[in-house]
Amino acid sequence: MNISEENKRFFVLDIIRGLAVLLMVLAHSVYFFHNGTNPVILGLEKIGNTLAFTTFLIVSGASTYIAYLKNVDLIAVKRKRLLNRVFVLLFSYYTLAIIIESKAITSAEGLGGFKQFFDIIIFKNIPSYTQFIPPFIFFSLFVYFFPKFLQSISTSAIKSFLFSTYIYITGIAIGLLTFPGPLNFIKLNLVGDQGAFRFPLLYYAPIFILGTVWGCWLTCKQHQKNKEEISKFLSVVSLFGILSIIAVLLTSNKGLSVFSLRWPPSIPFLLIGTFFTFTLATILYWLKQLRSFPLVRDVFLLLGQNAYGVFWSHTLIISLFALSGGSKVGSTTIFILITILVLIISTALATFIPFNFKFTLTFHNKNHDEEDALLHSEPIYRMGDELYTDATRDIKKLKSFFFPKHTGDQTQERLIKKRHFLAGTIIVILFSLITLPSFSEEAQKIFSPQNSPDWYKDDFTYRSTLE
Repeated sequence: MNISEENKRFFVLDIIRGLAVLLMVLAHSVYFFHNGTNPVILGLEKIGNTLAFTTFLIVSGASTYIAYLKNVDLIAVKRKRLLNRVFVLLFSYYTLAIIIESKAITSAEGLGGFKQFFDIIIFKNIPSYTQFIPPFIFFSLFVYFFPKFLQSISTSAIKSFLFSTYIYITGIAIGLLTFPGPLNFIKLNLVGDQGAFRFPLLYYAPIFILGTVWGCWLTCKQHQKNKEEISKFLSVVSLFGILSIIAVLLTSNKGLSVFSLRWPPSIPFLLIGTFFTFTLATILYWLKQLRSFPLVRDVFLLLGQNAYGVFWSHTLIISLFALSGGSKVGSTTIFILITILVLIISTALATFIPFNFKFTLTFHNKNHDEEDALLHSEPIYRMGDELYTDATRDIKKLKSFFFPKHTGDQTQERLIKKRHFLAGTIIVILFSLITLPSFSEEAQKIFSPQNSPDWYKDDFTYRSTLE
């Protein structure tokens, strides 16, 4: 296969992913930085909570098909790259989870700390706001072990629909079962349960498969107009499903609260996310991927092409903010400024972390309307040897910044002392945030139920609604 053909990017996927990152950042920022006095901001939080993950998953499915499943002959070769991706996701997830749970780990008595650590390793304890990551780990493993099967159903709408229906019904059946106490966390990860704030795999698997089908259809069409028609068709199907459910509920004198059932997700809840994703794709194709709005386009491209790094960095920052006992604000202006500042810092931090899949910005070729006209861009994921090379280079950059070489020059020596002092200060601050009892007490207050968002309370009942 022509290498340039293999390396085409789909800019619509990048832009949609970038908007999903923005929604996720906004939703999390509202909880951590805003005191809940502005109903408009709270409404934006609920919009982000409703749309972000489903959008991420659909785009991830499409990207997975394009990157790993499109060419059957190269599946075996790309499995190694996919396995590297799983290891990177695992390492980054464990790092973030341990930092967030550091208070519980360090304050536990006896072997309690080891138990807390082990629960994180086996996904029994999934810390707050890291729930996004495990589904991508498990779906990547599914692609790794069953690539030809997934490629087969992705090329057939009927097969994918039947298999997705089977998975969802299986999830409902498992939800009716009672698991022994030590194994109940398996049920939580598969289908969710009362008080479990997880993205259940069996309920979200159909969304991921829908994404792979979309990715297959996008690669089969050569012209932008055809891709727009595909997205429009999927948008109309989603809207038809939503309207049909509304009609059934209204004729049976039932409310529409089923549309806000998130834990675990109801079919109407999922349809809202799919309708949003495909409608947005249709609009983007119609607008030529925001060609007339270059600044907006480039911001979303930057976020979308570096989505995981930005998400990880942002989650780390807000978690450290919570551990340090940061206070919330009521001013809308200050909240917006804080949110933008943290987003900028998260994006900057994504340039340094070694497990960011790809920090780059591939600009749109203005001489073409086709989103994939730029033939020499990098694949959707950069893994394997390239990831190791980039990680090594990033570490060298950090080392040279904090530990410059001695040249004998007095100015250079003063700079070295300042850099050493800066490095020591950062280490002391991070260590203090994690270990000092005062910070642990503040963390306990912040993560207590009374400070939790509406959709994240410990008394949240099975299939209860977003308020």
